[in-house]
Amino acid sequence: MIATHAAVLLYIGLTALLLVALSVRVSFARNRYQAPFGAGNDALQRVVRGQENCAEYAALFLIALAGLGFAREPDWVIHALGISFLVGRIIYAWAIAQTSTPTGFLPGRGLGMLLTWGPLAIAGVMLVLIGVTSVR
Repeated sequence: MIATHAAVLLYIGLTALLLVALSVRVSFARNRYQAPFGAGNDALQRVVRGQENCAEYAALFLIALAGLGFAREPDWVIHALGISFLVGRIIYAWAIAQTSTPTGFLPGRGLGMLLTWGPLAIAGVMLVLIGVTSVR
């Protein structure tokens, strides 16, 4: 197997496991707050949004990462983008679950989003450049 393809598969698997872990966290929170449907309260809503936000970004990021693997970009690029994305998703899920300050500031939320948007934007630009330069 090509190293780049193996790297893509690694991050698809790790992202799937992260999403499962966040989903289990939501299930436990729903049980704890006795809210089988909806968001129930602010604390539950925060846990739910951490899981939903991961799902919202993960699909497109993994498609982009697979595209880079298909284009046989170096495996270090896949690892750099994949690690950054996963760390960003973990930081964001943790931060969003915290009680906000009176100003609404959530420490770590911005960093989590930066580590999500950055790899997604980089992958997007790379894919556009690959596509444009490969047209004959």
